[in-house]
Amino acid sequence: MLRTESSFARAFAVFAIVGVIAAPVHAHRIVATIPVAGLPVGLALSGDQSFLYVCNLGTDLVQVIDISKRQVVDAIRTGDGPIWIALRPTSTEAYVANFDADTVAVIDTATRAVLKQIHVEHGPHNVVFSPDGSLAYVAIFGDKDDYGTTVDVVDADSRTVVASIQAGLAPHQVIVSDDGTTAYVANFGSSSVSVIDTASRIVIGEIPTDDYPTGLAFASGGAELYVSHYFDLGVASVIDLALSKVVALIPVGPGGHVLTLSPDGSQVHVANGFSSDVTIIDVVTRQAVQTYGVGEGPHGILFYPDGSEIYTANLFDDSVTVVSFIP
Repeated sequence: MLRTESSFARAFAVFAIVGVIAAPVHAHRIVATIPVAGLPVGLALSGDQSFLYVCNLGTDLVQVIDISKRQVVDAIRTGDGPIWIALRPTSTEAYVANFDADTVAVIDTATRAVLKQIHVEHGPHNVVFSPDGSLAYVAIFGDKDDYGTTVDVVDADSRTVVASIQAGLAPHQVIVSDDGTTAYVANFGSSSVSVIDTASRIVIGEIPTDDYPTGLAFASGGAELYVSHYFDLGVASVIDLALSKVVALIPVGPGGHVLTLSPDGSQVHVANGFSSDVTIIDVVTRQAVQTYGVGEGPHGILFYPDGSEIYTANLFDDSVTVVSFIP
């Protein structure tokens, strides 16, 4: 499944791969390594910013980490293979995509009880809410023998699936624009990003990318979309959304799984699953400026809202790394 380089990457190599990783410019240190249950992937922060939720794909548990104590203080049984979690805006609810159960679990974060299991199509990988919290979008990855092709839409009030939108092959992550009008889907199996009009619930565009797109993050005030790619030659793509095309490929580590924008909007941090580190990209220059080590196989990454620290869910050593950016 993995390749060292694609024809798409070679076509852009002359004019779009930018920068060589420079000397470290952001002071950082690992302040904690927290053991978790098994195969951690998805991360989310509680509304009061006191707790970190960790999806453990190898179990049926979402564990709860006390941020101040740096330890697991509770666990919620959500269903087989919890892989992604999203908090519903203006609510105490959280939705968990259970990859092996083909469900989305609805959790009350106040009581830490499961309120409902919503049945979706086979292999839900990622879930995200519309900005107003009325809808949840679920990327249906399927599995390696039967890739999915859809994004399921859940009405959050009735907790029912109300639509299924055809996207590309093996949707890995879906994100929604700040105004709620457009959703973007990283299609792992068809090397593209689908553009969905959320009002009509149809795909209105398809943007070709390098191989195996996995993670998505908006940058530059929503004008650009950064894409991570899961293969040996590590690059992150930059899509200009006005032009609907890739305008840069930035060298990062191999096995990019997810990425995240810093709270101040100046950096994108890419979790490199194969090199067990994170690459920092400067958004203005589109250059990789630094790489820092974390645990083995980071597959989830999340900033604390003030930017003081970042968390990585490390799939291969069953841990969460806490990295501080305070000298």
